[in-house]
Amino acid sequence: MKIRTKITVVFTAIVTVMLLLLVFLINTFSTRYTRKDFYNQLLDRAYVHAWIWLEKDELPPGEYDIIRRWELQELPEEIVRIYDLNHDPAFVKEEGDFYLSDDKLESILTEREHYFSIGNRQFAGIFYRDNQGDFLIIASAIDRHGSSQLYNMRMMSVLLLIASVLLSIVIGHHFAGRILAPLPKMVNRVNHISASNLHLRLEKGNGRDELSELAQTFNKMLQRLSDSFEIHSAFIANASHELRTPITTIIGESEVALLNNEMPEKYRDTIQIILNESHRLKNISDGLLDLAQVVFDKDKITFECVRLDEVLIFARQAYLDSYPDRKIEQIFEKMPEFPEALEINGSFLLLKMAIVNLLDNAFKFSNNQPVELILSFNNDQPVILVRDRGIGIAKSDIEKVTHPFYRAENARSYNGHGIGLALVEKIMILHRAKLQIESIPNEGTSVKCIF
Repeated sequence: MKIRTKITVVFTAIVTVMLLLLVFLINTFSTRYTRKDFYNQLLDRAYVHAWIWLEKDELPPGEYDIIRRWELQELPEEIVRIYDLNHDPAFVKEEGDFYLSDDKLESILTEREHYFSIGNRQFAGIFYRDNQGDFLIIASAIDRHGSSQLYNMRMMSVLLLIASVLLSIVIGHHFAGRILAPLPKMVNRVNHISASNLHLRLEKGNGRDELSELAQTFNKMLQRLSDSFEIHSAFIANASHELRTPITTIIGESEVALLNNEMPEKYRDTIQIILNESHRLKNISDGLLDLAQVVFDKDKITFECVRLDEVLIFARQAYLDSYPDRKIEQIFEKMPEFPEALEINGSFLLLKMAIVNLLDNAFKFSNNQPVELILSFNNDQPVILVRDRGIGIAKSDIEKVTHPFYRAENARSYNGHGIGLALVEKIMILHRAKLQIESIPNEGTSVKCIF
């Protein structure tokens, strides 16, 4: 989950919890207020009926008429009952479909004013003392208006809650985006930084927040990497370059020495070993120099429009010029209708070098058996395939053979130094191509370059 989404979720969760708490409190207090208000109305109705039934003979005519008008203002489904202290009905105005237990009546007698409810019907009971005796007067009704108001308020609260949550999501997402606005720029900048342009740096922003601190820390790391890469590149390039002169001298002197036919055989064998090892050392030096150029000096590589079929033809010919006794079967299959489809933006020399390295590996590990060099066009993608019938590569080694100087267990008895495939992979990465290796031990290896 992205940070922006996390911030939005946390912000929305906090707002939702606060709103739920607020809605709960409003609903609780509104319910209590509505119920208490209705109980007070029932209490008034109980006293009104007490005056009507018990105080009628003592009230002046004017007051009685006023109280009588109050009595006519009934509550919804109002029922009033009057009981004596023996719990027997007296002056009952209207019978209802509910039953009041003795415990309820005793509670009214004890508390003098008692409130309770049965289902959706609410009750208010009072103890009333009159010259005719002591009575329990109970008024009950259903608060339809209050219930309707509470229902409407709850529905409105739910709708407002949903709207508020949605609004909080929008607001949280917006402000999280504003807070994290520098991050996409930083990510985009980092994605453009590679070994060839370590001089690039991230923008520091306002210099006061954590993102600015992160950018500054990353810039310091880039500076350390840049320094390390420069030292590493300079060392490899200088070491390889400085080794070339003495190695070339050793090779030349060894070849001249071998021309002397009067040299004793044991000396000739020693010089031949020196010559062979010098060639091996020269190959390692050249490979390291090529690898260093591909990895560290990308800016010096010139890219142009290159046709892959021409690269294959020239690479094959260059290899056969060095090893004329070897057989390379060149195959073009599934060619596109228009030759422009085989054109890519790349370096002709580097692509040629990669194919020559693949051919050299194929012959080396197949004891010079014929090798297939295939160019095909699959799914609108040019594919170069080099296939041999050699010793193959174990499945556990396939991912490692492109590491510099790594050699598979079954390849250590063959001449080589483990740079070829590493160089090929770097060249493919430079051309935004994919190197795919498929192999079966003791049957052969297929190496694909998918552009």
